[in-house]
Amino acid sequence: MDELFSPESLVWRDKAREVAQKVVRPKAAHYDRIQEYPWEIRDALAEAGLFGVWIPKEFGGHGGGVLELCLVVEELSRACGGIGVLFAVNALGSFPILLAGTEEQKKRYLPDIASGKRLIAFGLSERGAGSDASGLATRAVEDGDEYVLDGSKKWTTNGGAADIYSIFAVTDPTSASRRISAIIVEKGDPGFEIGRAEDKMGIRAVPVVELHFKGCRVPKDRLLGGRAGMGFKHAMMTLDRARPGVAAQAAGLARGALEL
Repeated sequence: MDELFSPESLVWRDKAREVAQKVVRPKAAHYDRIQEYPWEIRDALAEAGLFGVWIPKEFGGHGGGVLELCLVVEELSRACGGIGVLFAVNALGSFPILLAGTEEQKKRYLPDIASGKRLIAFGLSERGAGSDASGLATRAVEDGDEYVLDGSKKWTTNGGAADIYSIFAVTDPTSASRRISAIIVEKGDPGFEIGRAEDKMGIRAVPVVELHFKGCRVPKDRLLGGRAGMGFKHAMMTLDRARPGVAAQAAGLARGALEL
């Protein structure tokens, strides 16, 4: 099936395959058992340049798209489902910035994501708002040059390990269609805390945690795209682009299972 892909796409698939077989597979059972973030594997992925596959060249990436992302995710998932998720969720978290961020936001965050220097997570789901993404309770209130966030997020993959978080919160509770905005939160922001990690049955190499915002103050220039009320649209655009990666994870896991 190689004739279906461009030579550039195959280069990234082959790099991912090499890292998966030489670095990921020998460590997969270990990290799944101890449920700790595999920093050495993150470093190997970064050294191979894989975190930049889906990011445009002008922001330090390699200019690939969803197809190249899926080829890499499939190879990593073939060796370890958790590592496949670990990698794919960086794309999920960065897509809001890539698709809707201001030029300044893209320049500030995407190069570090592309190099693997900084990890990113996606914070949409809450205890009472999973599939119903419009039912969020987390609030972001404008206060001078800042937004003040209060609330919690649930099931945030990469939480705790990530340095950057694409967070969705209610900024206008009176609006039917423009109530949600996306805001970029960084590790270390005052009032931002990492909560309990889930003890999962599998995919244990990557953390899934709660996030808590207790009067968390974030500069207004981190409002995604510089426009309030666009968060639901940004979330749906992101999920549309990220969902093929879930299929790639499943395909990789199935291949890996057949090869055992």
